[in-house]
Amino acid sequence: MFNITENKPICVDYETPYVKKAKRAIDQIHPITNEVIATYESIEAAGRAMGLTSGSGIGIALREKRSVCQGFIWRYSGISKEDQYNEQPVIKVCCSTDEKTYFTTIAAAAKDKDANISAPGMRQRILTKVHLNDHHWIFDKGATHYT
Repeated sequence: MFNITENKPICVDYETPYVKKAKRAIDQIHPITNEVIATYESIEAAGRAMGLTSGSGIGIALREKRSVCQGFIWRYSGISKEDQYNEQPVIKVCCSTDEKTYFTTIAAAAKDKDANISAPGMRQRILTKVHLNDHHWIFDKGATHYT
C-alpha cells in the first residue's frame, strides 16, 4: 500500500484491526409533538444543517438516553427509542462467507472473540454499522423478542 501524495509505502500494523464505519441516517424530531422534522444521511450532515462545526454534539445526544441537542430529539432512522435501548438478540455476520452466529443478548455478542468490546460499545457498533475483522453485527429482528 502506498501514500498517493508522496508515493511512499504506508506502514500497516497487522495487529491493529481494520475498522470500516458506515454512515447511518438519523431523524430530527420535534421535542413536543415527537414528529420527524427531517432525516439526514449522517450525524455530520445533521450537524452542518444545524450550523454546527461538526456533528459531535448530535452524536453524543444519540449515544445518551437524553437524545437532545440544539433543542431537538435525535434518533437513528427506523429504530424506535425503546428498541434503541432495550436488550436485544444479535447476529454476527461474516462479510466474506455470510455465515451467521446468533447471540441472545448484546452482552453475549460483546464477549465474542471477534468483538472484544463492552455491551454499550457493541450497541453502538450495531447502530453505526461498523465492520471489523471481516464481521459486522445486526439486531435479530426475527427473534421472538420482537413478536
